Amino acid sequence: MMTLTPRRWPIVAIALIALMLAGAGIASAHAKLKSSVPAAGSSVATAPATVVAVFDNHDALQANGSLLKVTDASGAAVDKGDTALDKADADRKTLVVSLNDGLGNGTYTVAWTATSEGDGSKEEGSFTFTVGAASTSAPATLPATGAGDVGSLAALLVAAVAAVAAGALVRRRSAR
Repeated sequence: MMTLTPRRWPIVAIALIALMLAGAGIASAHAKLKSSVPAAGSSVATAPATVVAVFDNHDALQANGSLLKVTDASGAAVDKGDTALDKADADRKTLVVSLNDGLGNGTYTVAWTATSEGDGSKEEGSFTFTVGAASTSAPATLPATGAGDVGSLAALLVAAVAAVAAGALVRRRSAR
């Protein structure tokens, strides 16, 4: 068993910081909306037959738990409830849902849930698109992504550990 001598603890502290930094990269690799058709915040002349959402994340998406739900300005569902992974996407990062026939002009909201296959994490967000003339009942918004980025929290934790390690080193050297 290795004894932690005063000369070895800085090496251990550096190794722990490196592990935390590596973990922060993995933790922040959750699903984020990369693009969509129709594009988030866009206006299209006629209603599309489907909505496609492409995600930018480390892991492929799970079919079970991943969902696109499209609603009109009143909150009524206008999709067919058939969200599926796009079979043409070998990376399995694209979801598709069919829309009901005969959608009229107006603003539609796409709420999404993306479940990562690797760790089962779920991210949620939403975006809007408008069919025909812009509707005044619901403004177009930028894509919303999930609960936030874990990377900034990890960076704060790493900074705190580094500060404590530096303080301990200064204290030890002053005591000599």
